[in-house]
Amino acid sequence: MMTERGYSMCSIIGSFKKKKLIELIEQNQFRGLFAHSYTLYDVLSMSILYQRKIFGTFDFDIIDDEKENVYYICHFQAPTGGIHDDLNKIHPTKIGNSYLFHNGLIKRKSIQYLQKKYNTPSDFDTYLLHNLLPEWHELSEIEGLFSSLYIDQSGFYLFRSKHGKLYIDDDFNISTEQFKKSLCIHYDTVYKLDLQQKSMIEIAKFTTKRYNIVIEGDL
Repeated sequence: MMTERGYSMCSIIGSFKKKKLIELIEQNQFRGLFAHSYTLYDVLSMSILYQRKIFGTFDFDIIDDEKENVYYICHFQAPTGGIHDDLNKIHPTKIGNSYLFHNGLIKRKSIQYLQKKYNTPSDFDTYLLHNLLPEWHELSEIEGLFSSLYIDQSGFYLFRSKHGKLYIDDDFNISTEQFKKSLCIHYDTVYKLDLQQKSMIEIAKFTTKRYNIVIEGDL
């Protein structure tokens, strides 16, 4: 994640395969080791089976053996706006039965807009963005850069704004960093993934309102 108060990066990783998950974790770890989460997602019930959030480096020994119809998700996080010890600020955020894994920057103006819209004093940008979903068209009102994985009872979704990064391959491995045979999802587009059938469809469009031109390249 990046904020106006300081530069840092997060990474989002997903795979059905333990070996591939480890490979992608190793490729993405440079992006941030302050905190991480490890999630097991049941593709049949479209629900979270298990989730672990912890500060510090990743312990590869916690990775479960592969199970049929279970998808691994990891999120690595760098400090945002200074060091904190709040487990609730380790991704994903949870609201009801929905979860948001996020890498990005939300401009102060949009943070204030979301605080007012949802009548909350929280300045946690991921939580504020989460409140907006799944009203996908509302993403056009958010000034900043972001790439995200969103899960609710209706499915599993990927999206990114202009200059965000999120890659996927034919086996539905996903990564913030590009990997072999992967392609970046189109920006300003929301995709719904059927992990059981390994299909992906475009369900919504939005328009990146603005991006921070001080930041060169992609997230």
